[in-house]
Amino acid sequence: MADITVLPIEVGKLSFYTGDTFAFPDYTIKPGGVVTDFSSYTWKAQWRPAGDSETFVELTVDTSEANVGKFGITASAAQTATMKGSGVWDLQATLGAIVKTWIRGTTMGYEDVTRG
Repeated sequence: MADITVLPIEVGKLSFYTGDTFAFPDYTIKPGGVVTDFSSYTWKAQWRPAGDSETFVELTVDTSEANVGKFGITASAAQTATMKGSGVWDLQATLGAIVKTWIRGTTMGYEDVTRG
């Protein structure tokens, strides 16, 4: 019997300074170890202080290499300024009526010491 995973891949806690531009690590999604073309999907990523929070930050998803399953995610300095303390994030894809969350993780936003 094959293992079936329905939950997204959990990545470790990411730490950053609030008020700084932050680039998440690049992620490559290979279902079953196979390079997959995801360029026809619509991608989005969001950060929230808690999964059930109405407050969120819409992260930027770079899909320029989606044809080989590779994605970059970034948050601007203005965005991370609001991402204080612990939080959660995920990366979700939509193709027609199918919605799938592929990656999820936690964050810790540390406040800047040096200010302008």
